[in-house]
Amino acid sequence: MDPLAALEKSTDAQTHATKVQAPRLEQLEDLSAHYNEDPYTHSQRARKRLRAEKKVEQARAEADKTLKEKYGLPSELALERADDADADAEARDAWARGRAARAEENASRKRKLALEAPLLPAPRPTARRGALASSESTTAAASLRARLLSNSARRTAAGAGAGAGSPDALTLSVSRKSAGGLAAGIAPRKT
Repeated sequence: MDPLAALEKSTDAQTHATKVQAPRLEQLEDLSAHYNEDPYTHSQRARKRLRAEKKVEQARAEADKTLKEKYGLPSELALERADDADADAEARDAWARGRAARAEENASRKRKLALEAPLLPAPRPTARRGALASSESTTAAASLRARLLSNSARRTAAGAGAGAGSPDALTLSVSRKSAGGLAAGIAPRKT
């Protein structure tokens, strides 16, 4: 090894120790002395800060408790704060998860209902729909007319034994349209 290179290394090491390491050590010693010079004052300051934070938390807890009692909410329900950004983001995520779960539940319920639903006949073509609709309505009207007449006949027969001539006995008046269909107005009439 070259003696001049070894001398140069030791000179660089001495310069580094005096210019970089010594000031840093002095800074750390000063900081340590500052924290250790009056531990009671530092402890007092820390306790004061913790007491203030505790008062704020207790006030929030009391406000939450009052609100829960007022609206009858469960005590284990966690209320969200407007000033808490983390809770706001967490609440949004929970809402999105809940909405997705509800949508999935609704979709599965619809699929289940679709599988259980009875098969209905296919709709008829629209060109013939007018003719079929009028014949179906005529059939429905005739069925309704027959039921009404049978009900009124039964009431009349039942009422014959219990005072058929009384003014309280009801009969149905069925009027016909000129085209032969059932009229829209079926009204009870006292006899």
